[in-house]
Amino acid sequence: LCKGQCLEDTTKLLTLEVMKVSIIHAYILQKDSYLPLLILRFVRFSLECGLSEYSGFAYANYAHILATSGDIEGGCRFANLSVRLLDSTKEYLKPSVLYLVHSSIYHWKKPLRSSLDHVLNSYRLGMQIGNIEAAMSSAGVYCMLYAFSGLPLSHVNRDMRRFMQQMTDYNQDTARMTMAPVWQYVLNLIGRSSCPCVLTGEAMDQFELMEYAKSVRNNVSVKNILRFRLFLAVQYFDLETAEAMMAEVKNHKGDTKSTFGYTREVFSIALTLLLKAQNQGKQRYFRRAQKSVRLLEKWAKAGNVNCHDMVLLLQAQSLCISKKVGVDAIRDAFAKAIASSSRSGYIHNAALACELAADFCGRKDNFFWRDHYYAQAYEYYTLWDAWGKVSMLKRRHPELGEKRESLSNHSGAFQARERFDRKVQ
Repeated sequence: LCKGQCLEDTTKLLTLEVMKVSIIHAYILQKDSYLPLLILRFVRFSLECGLSEYSGFAYANYAHILATSGDIEGGCRFANLSVRLLDSTKEYLKPSVLYLVHSSIYHWKKPLRSSLDHVLNSYRLGMQIGNIEAAMSSAGVYCMLYAFSGLPLSHVNRDMRRFMQQMTDYNQDTARMTMAPVWQYVLNLIGRSSCPCVLTGEAMDQFELMEYAKSVRNNVSVKNILRFRLFLAVQYFDLETAEAMMAEVKNHKGDTKSTFGYTREVFSIALTLLLKAQNQGKQRYFRRAQKSVRLLEKWAKAGNVNCHDMVLLLQAQSLCISKKVGVDAIRDAFAKAIASSSRSGYIHNAALACELAADFCGRKDNFFWRDHYYAQAYEYYTLWDAWGKVSMLKRRHPELGEKRESLSNHSGAFQARERFDRKVQ
């Protein structure tokens, strides 16, 4: 495929350009009935015509289709092929190829942090060559991946403010609407929102943006609003809002299910159902949760390193509902989940696991371990710059503000974080 005859026919090249534009718009509108057909026709026409400057973009989109259909291995192979063809890819399309493989493919096999520099370079390349649309899309992916990488939120908050201003200056309304929920999610976590579970603040007003996104049929933005409201509700343990958002997310049609946002969505749904089962003692919630848990286990077994610690956390929380498992075994399961998250650098998951472990120990009147886990959660949220969560924990447990040895001296969570402590150039 890399050594085929080069296409020079101008008419066929223009046909490929039109098909490329159609694919981009079909993705924005999340037209599931059209997108696979357009991509497959694009790939077939590209193969029939020979190697061209559009081949890398075609194979990147085909990788996206394979990953969406569950063929992660095939998706990664074609993603690697598209990257190999970057040198012969049309300069204007290079940012689009990088954006696509790192937003939809590589997170299934590689750590989220490994994509940050690549999508940031894609943003810079797009700005240099004038592909503003791809540059802004890459900026959005960079911020979304960063937000779930366990790196300090204050740094990406500065970057997001600059990106949003650029999107406004360049009239990139679609990218701005898509990234606004991600930025407001970060703002809520760092404590810059009056209501932590409502996506309203400096970045957006959730009700106004939802209405506008629906009016212009920006389904990606609508999905992002619903997802990040779910993520916040789970992070702040607002189970009523989480259950409502869970229903709306599931009812929203047209999702490609290939981005990391979908992985986090499955995790959030599973945790919401497990917490409802624990609080209400209803097995129907537990059975529904296990469907999502098994899906995450399947991905982890297939090599998804970004959900392994989430699986361990959900398994530990599942044990809390069982009456046949001892307290020490459940605490060991939480300790295993916390250690996995910390070693992987996903300190936001480690902090969440600590809170859940503390809640479990409190229910069992084991106040020593409850206080221990709350103290760990406090430290992890501090490392993450999630000052909204830090303030909430301190209000509920004033003793957490006392001086103690920092986890950053022991944990792999803090390793290699300094290189991200800079503004986007």
